[in-house]
Amino acid sequence: MDPVSRKAFDAVVRAANQRGNTAQSVIHIIDQGEDGASFHAEIFLSWLPNQPKPYIAIRTLELAWSSATSDRLKQAFDLTDAEVDVGRQFFQLCDLNLVAEKRGVSRHTVRTQMKTILFKTGASSQADLIRLFAMVASRQLLETRGLRSTWRDPLDREKIIVTPDGRKIAWTWMGDSKGTPVIFLRGMAMGYLLPAKAEVMLAKARIKLLIPSRPGYGNSSLHEDMSPLDDNRVLLHDFMSELDLRNCVGVGLSDGIIPILAEQDLHPDRFCALVSVGFNGCLNRAAFKKLPVPQATLLRLGKYAPDLLELIAKLGFRMMQKHGLDWYLERAHASTPLDLEICRSPETATLVRDACAHLAVQGPRTFVRDMQMFHAPVDSAIDRLAVTMCSLVPTQDGLFELDEYQALENRNSNITVIPVENSADLLIYQHTEFILNHIIKVVDQHR
Repeated sequence: MDPVSRKAFDAVVRAANQRGNTAQSVIHIIDQGEDGASFHAEIFLSWLPNQPKPYIAIRTLELAWSSATSDRLKQAFDLTDAEVDVGRQFFQLCDLNLVAEKRGVSRHTVRTQMKTILFKTGASSQADLIRLFAMVASRQLLETRGLRSTWRDPLDREKIIVTPDGRKIAWTWMGDSKGTPVIFLRGMAMGYLLPAKAEVMLAKARIKLLIPSRPGYGNSSLHEDMSPLDDNRVLLHDFMSELDLRNCVGVGLSDGIIPILAEQDLHPDRFCALVSVGFNGCLNRAAFKKLPVPQATLLRLGKYAPDLLELIAKLGFRMMQKHGLDWYLERAHASTPLDLEICRSPETATLVRDACAHLAVQGPRTFVRDMQMFHAPVDSAIDRLAVTMCSLVPTQDGLFELDEYQALENRNSNITVIPVENSADLLIYQHTEFILNHIIKVVDQHR
């Protein structure tokens, strides 16, 4: 490493030993072989279960400098086209002599341009400048932080339906491509994709899990002229009509069950049975009183002061941009150790990040509307529900009270509540096999 990068590396090492707080950096690694090649790498801490200290991970950043990178640098730092080009070549070559040779100018000219670039960007050294360029240009780093400008389905199966009114409905699937169709609506920031074992279980059970992206998520469009509930219900209705789906099993993860209930109430032939996974306020209104103060405040603002909630969401989004997605996840699940384990586990961390990125890609507006949808008037739809619904609820999320869920069963005899032991908000990742076995059982009963 160059000397400055070595200091950055040492700072991360100190953080691993709880003597500092620099948990991530970009470093410049020099190959001391004959060709003298160099490259950049991201260094970060990776926590694994039952380990007293984190691993220090180093991942190469083989970056492609796109036109969007150049545009962003020009806009952010008022760099000229020539300065951006010098910066690009220095970033790729890491040698001013080679840059001068490639541009056909003197080293003195390139050094002068570099001084201007350092001044405009505020970088204190060439290594700091490289680090800045890496942060801007690294698509992989941005994706890790959940800040994609566009969404790409990790399974590369996504299709997009465009309705006559211009609505875009993006959807993907898991399991058997020719299996029995089952609708799966995700929750706010979890469940975009299930663990790999879910694909195996679904395929073996001959089930095709159809996963539409709700309004404002990923590549699905959001309609501001509709209420959040109507927007979600209409998207679900249009999706199922386009694929000619009816009388199938519907699975809702957290608030994903709300539009399913609303659609079933209006069109009773849509679903033959429902499965709800995770906590949802519409199924247990009493639990709102037990929510932690931050979550309770956001939900109240969603009902009474949505403009203020949107301002707070924008500020939170900027903090996530500054500190990264892991910073957000650590705080969002600080009160539930079971969920923190999922966020830190190598087997599930990428899935959780993908789910959050799926929400964040279009900005904070979707978050605000989901907060509003928690107050959606679907109580009468629950009372009128004429098909069976199995509700799998976590017991360690700080909200579980058996009496409250038994009241739900007494309210409608078609509803059965199944407590899932040792689970919290992210129970879909904590007990994937248990939940899928219930879904498979319900599907088998209604094939």
